[in-house]
Amino acid sequence: RTLVVTDGNYSVGPDGYGEYWLNSGPFILRHNGHTLDTDSGGLHLRNYTTASSGIDKLGRWQDTVFRMETQGVLMEARMITYPLDNPDIVVFQQGLKGCKAASVNMTISGFPTFRMEQIPVNSSLGYLMFNGYMMGTAGGVILISPMDQLMAASVWLDGDVLAWGIMGGVDNLPPGFQFQTLLYTGTSGVGQAFKEWGRVLRQWYGKTSDVVKYHQEQDITLTHLGAYYYYHTETDKDYAATLNDVRQDAKTRSLPYRYMQIDSWWYPKDSLGAVTTWDAMDDIFPHGLKALHSDLQLPIAAHNRYWSKNTTYAKQNGGQFDFFIGQNLSLPTSQAFWDWLLKTSSEW
Repeated sequence: RTLVVTDGNYSVGPDGYGEYWLNSGPFILRHNGHTLDTDSGGLHLRNYTTASSGIDKLGRWQDTVFRMETQGVLMEARMITYPLDNPDIVVFQQGLKGCKAASVNMTISGFPTFRMEQIPVNSSLGYLMFNGYMMGTAGGVILISPMDQLMAASVWLDGDVLAWGIMGGVDNLPPGFQFQTLLYTGTSGVGQAFKEWGRVLRQWYGKTSDVVKYHQEQDITLTHLGAYYYYHTETDKDYAATLNDVRQDAKTRSLPYRYMQIDSWWYPKDSLGAVTTWDAMDDIFPHGLKALHSDLQLPIAAHNRYWSKNTTYAKQNGGQFDFFIGQNLSLPTSQAFWDWLLKTSSEW
């Protein structure tokens, strides 16, 4: 449920809990090197409208649009609800012309924002830390996440105001750019809330759960964190021999493994754990991944991390591809690199 107040304030919370859980903070906009908001008066709420309605991928919607301005710059914030078809969600949409923030950890805008207020002793609101399987299947839940522009989205806590917006390193936004945040409220526990949140996103993007069903039907050998063979082999054997033993044992016991996962232990890394070359180390797979694949007769799911500033693929280090080299890490900047990497890796 959502409460919209005419002065630009809003509150949200799951049904059946009496009080609203989260109360809005100010609208926030970064402009000309300054952070402006409606609390301080630097950003002014010019008007709002509540007359619009329509139908989209999530069903029949109603919206409230807030329009702010400062020094000739306009910010539009739109709150969309689906009271008939998806009553448990609220979509917050923002569009603006903004400026780079003082820190990349900040945001250049804020909508929605919520005040991190002191929780009353008798309130139904609390904080959750995931630990084991003791989460329960009852209780109210609020989930907040980006709905689109995932690579540009960020969240920033400034004092007692928690804001969702565009990451602080963005200096200019293209005309027509918009960013949406999805808020889901549930009353049947964390697990059900995540399922429904995922359903909403699949509905929005026209996706199905077929890929989930596919993986549920696959038996897989895992070597990642927590597994017995995570940075650990059989005594006096390398990984190639170890995984071949696992494969043979599976055949003996008629275990229908569909593929084998190899984790971060298989490729060379720098002192920070960043990838230098996405290829097998000689002491791990002496004859390479192609030979391993031939022995296992199984597809291989290969782990990868972030790229080292010393990656051998970068032109700056004698490689063939364009990379942006940072203080400790690097980032490929051309599609050609990914085309080459996936093509060559598909050979094994």
